[in-house]
Amino acid sequence: MWLFRMLRCFNRFLIYLSGNKKWDEQFKLFQVNPDLTVEDVYGRLIPFGYQYNYLGATNRNQIFQVRKLTDIKHQIHLRLYKSDWLTGHFEVQPEFNPQAHLRGKDLRILTSDEINLIGVVVK
Repeated sequence: MWLFRMLRCFNRFLIYLSGNKKWDEQFKLFQVNPDLTVEDVYGRLIPFGYQYNYLGATNRNQIFQVRKLTDIKHQIHLRLYKSDWLTGHFEVQPEFNPQAHLRGKDLRILTSDEINLIGVVVK
């Protein structure tokens, strides 16, 4: 567990120094409707099984992050940024296997069906 905490601190330090633009670009989904407040976006995601993500790293200009557990091992992780852009990806839950999560096991871009469902909620 100490290794997980140390890597998380190191990750936050790197983000603080440089940001994480490559990550943001790789998983960019769409711009959220600018007429929606942050509370509106969050409130619309909750009924679809999303919950606040306390364990995720915080990226520069990020407003909040949520996740949806898809099974016992995996989650969909979404981040909303000040620019109204939403990013998202599918990955192993950190609680299930912290090392696999940090290594990026099963990490992938969301499918078009997953993106469309999110878009219906917040676009």
